[in-house]
Amino acid sequence: MDHVLLRARWCALFALVLTSCASAEVRNARPEERRRIIEAFGPLLYAAHGSQIERCRVDTAVIDEPTYNVWMIGLPDAPCDLALLVTASAIAQLTPRALQTLLAHEFGHVYRQHAIGRARAREILSARTGSGQRSVLRTSHEQFTPEEEVQADEAAAHLLTVAWRTNVGCLGTADVYEDIARDRTLWGAWLSRHPLPERRVGALVNTCERERRRLR
Repeated sequence: MDHVLLRARWCALFALVLTSCASAEVRNARPEERRRIIEAFGPLLYAAHGSQIERCRVDTAVIDEPTYNVWMIGLPDAPCDLALLVTASAIAQLTPRALQTLLAHEFGHVYRQHAIGRARAREILSARTGSGQRSVLRTSHEQFTPEEEVQADEAAAHLLTVAWRTNVGCLGTADVYEDIARDRTLWGAWLSRHPLPERRVGALVNTCERERRRLR
């Protein structure tokens, strides 16, 4: 597909999620990038949909940004059809486990049907606090609520545990969150939607242990 048409399509698909579509290049994944994405995301998709995975469609593209970020949405009326956009830096520089963790968490938001993009903007703009004023959190258009973060972590923990048949992959999420807390340099855009991951480490470890026990 022509790069101009591809960028236009993906910018429209992720409207109100991306802020840099006008300048950044959205392109098809190169063979090595596609391999890394498939290796990381394929087991998660199978964990969610099992033998129905053959019916799934995953549209994947890469955006040339120097930061670590992933955007994922479920296409309308088709929970097994996904649009996945990954920064080139995340694909090239993150370890396979860290990339899978990032994808698992974003898939967790989709799995729990959290709205993003234009749908989320409508939801957010209509929300008000107890005092009747719109909250800063809910007018950001992007940031997930603390409850949604917990739900996404729980969904990711389940998918990773099923995929690995152990909680090793799940516990890797806690490790990545701790790494982000130590060095936020390339995580700023992701953190704008997913604040304070270090505060969720303890709860996540407990969730991983519960998921491990369910496998027995």
